[in-house]
Amino acid sequence: MHIRRILVPLVGSENDRLSLDVSFGLAGDLSAHADALFVRPDPEDAAPYLGFGDVRLEDMREDFRRHAEQTGKKAAAKARRQYNSGCKKYEIGKVRRPGIPGGLGARWVSDVSAFGTN
Repeated sequence: MHIRRILVPLVGSENDRLSLDVSFGLAGDLSAHADALFVRPDPEDAAPYLGFGDVRLEDMREDFRRHAEQTGKKAAAKARRQYNSGCKKYEIGKVRRPGIPGGLGARWVSDVSAFGTN
């Protein structure tokens, strides 16, 4: 079995650097493509899980939403910087979609998740 694609989940922490080092090193050894994936939780969907679902707490909920949005953007930016640094370190070309089978490449994928959706 030949591995052609490697998924690298990122969360915007210092641990992302190790994940990228291992994944990009493996991708290089296997001539594989690596997808770096960052999924930022949607603050609106997270609020009920944290006890902010009561309409009487609307001001607190809005403060939380703004804070979660800002924190998520900072984490995404940090993860993206680490991804860019890893691509440069391992001399991996960035692509918009997986390249030719057997070719080394990496792609940044970012999305906002929706808790409770399938």
